[in-house]
Amino acid sequence: MRAIFCVFLTALISAEARAEVVKSSENGFIIEHNIIVSQSTTRVFPEMTGRLGAWWNPDHSFSGNSTALRVDAECFCERWGANLVHHLDTTIWIENEKVVMQGGLGPLKELGLSGSMTWSLAPSGDAGTVVAWKYHVFGYSEADLPGLAVAVDGVLKEQINRLAGHLGNTGDNATSK
Repeated sequence: MRAIFCVFLTALISAEARAEVVKSSENGFIIEHNIIVSQSTTRVFPEMTGRLGAWWNPDHSFSGNSTALRVDAECFCERWGANLVHHLDTTIWIENEKVVMQGGLGPLKELGLSGSMTWSLAPSGDAGTVVAWKYHVFGYSEADLPGLAVAVDGVLKEQINRLAGHLGNTGDNATSK
């Protein structure tokens, strides 16, 4: 757990401002990431949700093992041995289209923060898919939320780019907003 918090703090200190932080204040922030991949929604959805361990960076997990992570119609959870981290509750699950989850990823829980994360897929018009992630984080915390927004943005940008790479989309095949 301390390692994860240190990673967030390191990213906070070293990350540069990005356009993906749509809005930020002392009460919360909104982050958006969009990529276009060459696969269909029916190929992307099961990889994005059912194979999280194949593309999520294990450095951004409590267990240090991304295969302990899962996203399903119940939750975004991490289980290893007798341990469990219930990151987000799944509130909407529409196969091949959208997942909406509520809660705080990683150390955000311990900072008194929560949020709504939406992962949505839409056809891109060229047999590909637009993958859009949006995370609204809110709450009252001692943390510097505008600064923390930059760190969270960096973590989410890394993950969505890793998903694109996992799907075989690199360079011109995946575009990120």
